[in-house]
Amino acid sequence: MTSSVSFIFVVLPCISAVIAGMLLFDWRLAAATACGAIGLLFIAPKMPDAVRVFGSSIMSGVAVGSLALVVVLLIRPTTAKWSRMTIAMLAAFGVHYFHLILTVGTV
Repeated sequence: MTSSVSFIFVVLPCISAVIAGMLLFDWRLAAATACGAIGLLFIAPKMPDAVRVFGSSIMSGVAVGSLALVVVLLIRPTTAKWSRMTIAMLAAFGVHYFHLILTVGTV
Protein backbone atom coordinates (compact mmCIF):
# COMPACT_ATOMS: atom_id res chain seq x y z
CA MET A 1 0.00 0.00 0.00
CA THR A 2 2.72 2.45 0.89
CA SER A 3 4.48 2.04 -2.43
CA SER A 4 1.35 2.84 -4.44
CA VAL A 5 0.58 5.83 -2.22
CA SER A 6 4.16 7.02 -2.52
CA PHE A 7 4.06 6.63 -6.28
CA ILE A 8 0.83 8.55 -6.71
CA PHE A 9 1.52 11.32 -4.23
CA VAL A 10 5.32 11.73 -4.42
CA VAL A 11 6.77 10.24 -7.61
CA LEU A 12 4.15 11.52 -10.07
CA PRO A 13 4.40 15.13 -8.81
CA CYS A 14 8.20 14.93 -9.02
CA ILE A 15 8.06 13.66 -12.60
CA SER A 16 5.65 16.41 -13.61
CA ALA A 17 7.80 19.05 -11.86
CA VAL A 18 10.89 17.83 -13.73
CA ILE A 19 9.04 18.08 -17.04
CA ALA A 20 7.87 21.58 -16.11
CA GLY A 21 11.45 22.52 -15.20
CA MET A 22 12.64 21.24 -18.55
CA LEU A 23 10.10 23.28 -20.51
CA LEU A 24 9.95 26.55 -18.54
CA PHE A 25 12.71 29.02 -19.33
CA ASP A 26 11.19 32.39 -18.36
CA TRP A 27 9.67 33.53 -15.07
CA ARG A 28 6.53 34.80 -16.81
CA LEU A 29 5.96 31.42 -18.42
CA ALA A 30 6.54 29.72 -15.07
CA ALA A 31 4.04 32.05 -13.36
CA ALA A 32 1.42 31.39 -16.04
CA THR A 33 1.96 27.64 -15.74
CA ALA A 34 1.64 27.80 -11.95
CA CYS A 35 -1.60 29.77 -12.19
CA GLY A 36 -3.02 27.34 -14.75
CA ALA A 37 -2.09 24.31 -12.65
CA ILE A 38 -3.60 25.86 -9.52
CA GLY A 39 -6.74 26.68 -11.49
CA LEU A 40 -7.03 23.05 -12.61
CA LEU A 41 -6.65 21.94 -9.00
CA PHE A 42 -9.75 23.96 -8.12
CA ILE A 43 -11.89 21.97 -10.57
CA ALA A 44 -10.42 18.60 -9.46
CA PRO A 45 -13.30 17.72 -7.07
CA LYS A 46 -15.73 17.67 -10.01
CA MET A 47 -13.60 15.23 -12.05
CA PRO A 48 -14.03 11.42 -12.12
CA ASP A 49 -12.10 9.52 -9.44
CA ALA A 50 -9.17 8.23 -11.50
CA VAL A 51 -8.66 11.54 -13.27
CA ARG A 52 -8.96 13.38 -9.96
CA VAL A 53 -6.35 11.27 -8.15
CA PHE A 54 -3.75 11.13 -10.90
CA GLY A 55 -4.52 14.52 -12.44
CA SER A 56 -4.40 16.41 -9.18
CA SER A 57 -1.09 14.76 -8.29
CA ILE A 58 0.40 15.76 -11.62
CA MET A 59 -1.01 19.29 -11.49
CA SER A 60 0.17 19.84 -7.93
CA GLY A 61 3.68 18.85 -8.98
CA VAL A 62 3.54 21.29 -11.88
CA ALA A 63 2.24 24.04 -9.60
CA VAL A 64 4.90 23.58 -6.91
CA GLY A 65 7.71 23.21 -9.44
CA SER A 66 6.56 26.27 -11.37
CA LEU A 67 6.27 28.39 -8.23
CA ALA A 68 9.83 27.44 -7.28
CA LEU A 69 10.98 28.31 -10.80
CA VAL A 70 9.34 31.73 -10.66
CA VAL A 71 11.62 32.65 -7.77
CA VAL A 72 14.72 31.10 -9.32
CA LEU A 73 14.19 32.62 -12.76
CA LEU A 74 13.55 36.06 -11.28
CA ILE A 75 16.86 35.90 -9.43
CA ARG A 76 18.89 34.30 -12.22
CA PRO A 77 17.21 34.27 -15.66
CA THR A 78 20.01 32.32 -17.35
CA THR A 79 19.65 29.17 -15.27
CA ALA A 80 20.66 25.97 -17.08
CA LYS A 81 18.09 23.33 -17.97
CA TRP A 82 19.43 20.76 -15.48
CA SER A 83 19.42 23.33 -12.69
CA ARG A 84 15.80 24.22 -13.40
CA MET A 85 14.80 20.56 -13.46
CA THR A 86 16.62 19.84 -10.20
CA ILE A 87 15.16 22.85 -8.38
CA ALA A 88 11.62 22.00 -9.51
CA MET A 89 12.05 18.35 -8.51
CA LEU A 90 13.46 19.19 -5.07
CA ALA A 91 10.64 21.64 -4.37
CA ALA A 92 7.97 19.15 -5.44
CA PHE A 93 9.61 16.29 -3.56
CA GLY A 94 9.95 18.32 -0.37
CA VAL A 95 6.37 19.56 -0.36
CA HIS A 96 4.73 16.27 -1.33
CA TYR A 97 6.89 14.03 0.87
CA PHE A 98 6.26 16.30 3.87
CA HIS A 99 2.53 16.26 3.09
CA LEU A 100 2.56 12.46 2.85
CA ILE A 101 4.34 12.15 6.20
CA LEU A 102 1.83 14.49 7.85
CA THR A 103 -1.28 12.84 6.43
CA VAL A 104 -0.36 9.16 6.43
CA GLY A 105 2.02 9.15 9.37
CA THR A 106 4.44 6.60 7.94
CA VAL A 107 6.17 6.25 4.61
